[in-house]
Amino acid sequence: MVPGREIYWNISGYLFQYLFLGCSLAICTYGFWRRYRKWRAGTPSNRSGAVKKRIVTVAKQMISHSRIFGYPFTGIFHYSLVMAFFVLFLGTTAVFFEADFGIQILSGKFYLYFQSLALDTAGFVALIGIGSAVFQRFVLKPKRYQNMSAGVTTLIGLFVLLLSGFLVEGLRISATADPWGRWSFLGYAVSLPMTGIDIATLKGLHQFFWWFHLGVAFGLIAYLPFSKLKHIILGPLNIYLQRLGPKGITVDPIDIENAEKLGTESIADFSWKQLLDLDACTECGRCTDFCPVSLSRQPFSPRNVIVELRNSFDRSFIKNRTVKNQEAKTPLVLETIGSETIWLCRTCRACMEECPVFIEHIPKFIEPRRYEVMENANFPKSLHDPIESLESRRHAYRGTPLSRSDWFKSLNIPVIDKTTDVELLYWVGCTTALNEDNWSIARSVSSLLARAGISFAVLGDEEICCGEPARRIGNEYLFETVARENIAILDQYRFRAIITACPHCFNMLRNEYQDFQSVYTVYHHSEYLWYLISSGKLKIEQPLHKTITYQDPCYLGRYNGIYDKPRGIITKANTIPPFEMKRSKKRSFCCGGGGGGAWLGDENVPVENRVNIQRAHQVAATGTEVLATACPFCMMMLRDGIKTISESGKPEVSDISEILHSACRRQ
Repeated sequence: MVPGREIYWNISGYLFQYLFLGCSLAICTYGFWRRYRKWRAGTPSNRSGAVKKRIVTVAKQMISHSRIFGYPFTGIFHYSLVMAFFVLFLGTTAVFFEADFGIQILSGKFYLYFQSLALDTAGFVALIGIGSAVFQRFVLKPKRYQNMSAGVTTLIGLFVLLLSGFLVEGLRISATADPWGRWSFLGYAVSLPMTGIDIATLKGLHQFFWWFHLGVAFGLIAYLPFSKLKHIILGPLNIYLQRLGPKGITVDPIDIENAEKLGTESIADFSWKQLLDLDACTECGRCTDFCPVSLSRQPFSPRNVIVELRNSFDRSFIKNRTVKNQEAKTPLVLETIGSETIWLCRTCRACMEECPVFIEHIPKFIEPRRYEVMENANFPKSLHDPIESLESRRHAYRGTPLSRSDWFKSLNIPVIDKTTDVELLYWVGCTTALNEDNWSIARSVSSLLARAGISFAVLGDEEICCGEPARRIGNEYLFETVARENIAILDQYRFRAIITACPHCFNMLRNEYQDFQSVYTVYHHSEYLWYLISSGKLKIEQPLHKTITYQDPCYLGRYNGIYDKPRGIITKANTIPPFEMKRSKKRSFCCGGGGGGAWLGDENVPVENRVNIQRAHQVAATGTEVLATACPFCMMMLRDGIKTISESGKPEVSDISEILHSACRRQ
């Protein structure tokens, strides 16, 4: 006797299921069509091309769940649910192929091992997953969840779907005395209490619950675009349509001469992809859970911004459908989220790195900044001086008496000219050259390059700001002006590559200057110094013996994926390997200097709620002797933070180049 079963046992009129399926798919399609119509209200954004790469990326994320596993408990139950329902879907598909196409597959070992044992196992795992989700919401109650009851209707629907499915299976096994019933172990367990019930009753119950189960399944399909379940479609779609290329490019340039409006005023001014982002959000709170501003207890939540923008636009879209006037306006961004909110973001990319559906949060703060700065000339008073200084002196440090050549006046540092042909052009950066406390970075880098026999030169007084502060603050016109000036300066000279110790300059020169069709080979000093050590061109003469922890700069780590080389330098230069803070690498805590934060006035923010103070406390709690970093902004912000919380000014804050320079120098 070959194992198997009659597919539509006891069910008459089963062909009506396709009518019901068609109705539920029509409702589902309509729901997603409405969302598509919303997205079309946005401005253009090119997310085409590289189809293979996009598909592979989606597949990797769906299979690995790498971002969701950032929270292990959540990752386990979510992965269990996804995989279990995928297996159950395959089982339903197998029934479809045999019943409608006559492909005989539901028999023999396949029927026993897959259609019986595997499907019941998948259903059991799915039940555990649903139970875990309920446990997390109502027992663990993680702070990142804004609304604990969100999605409960969906969980109830899935639970009823599974329970009714096992009940249908149990009724069939009991009524037919199925000899293979034990292979469907959950269905078999459900059938045991039914022993003794007459066949007619079993058949009647089986028919009722079969159609009930079908109704729940089709109801969930129809409900899909109107529930949290929509993320099973919009999540992969959003991942597929992500911005490809370097992570360091987070915002699009503006065609300033032809643009009708500079920046984003209303929600509909966002690109269609940004509007898709709003719908794709699952409200999981990971972005807020790792936002340094939010963690510093300031009134800011990336998740809330996304949700508020989405809800406001949804209400407007519904209302405007009944308004014949085509000029009906969509909600203004600043009226929706508050005028101060856009200036709190430090553009550290923690939110974007954590989001499981790859929402692009940063443009939703930069674009409104652009509108406020360039259209309304309205921005925080503390940013007036850096913007004016950028316009007049080509750096953001208004009032400094220092010139860009002061740091090397007593040193033999070559300045590039048109007759010079060097291996490296050393881009010092404003925060190093115009901040005397950071001169030691430039001097250490120069000394190490000279010790390794590398030909290099600096621009000296000809160097100007790379434009990064202007772009992050929102003055795209000023950024573009400065960037074009820089490109004209750089193109005069002959060099193989650029080296810089500033991750912000590094990211700008390496990635964002590509907007102007200018591609340079750019190294962060951690990359190049590691190369010099690895190749034997730099020798460690006297390694240090100190406890050192490392601060990952946002624009070096999350933006450009450089984590290991700075740590490798510390390991080589110190006898004690660096130890990690709780928040490090991809989950490092921002120093607070990015996104214009180095110039934003914090007078209205309590000292303890400032980002650099929060990080300084985290550093001090480790008891380390030295905080190493690879960014002059981190040096400046964390040095000030540590001085604020520590009377002794300890731990010492040093750049990795200073640590390496001390280890390479003969005592």
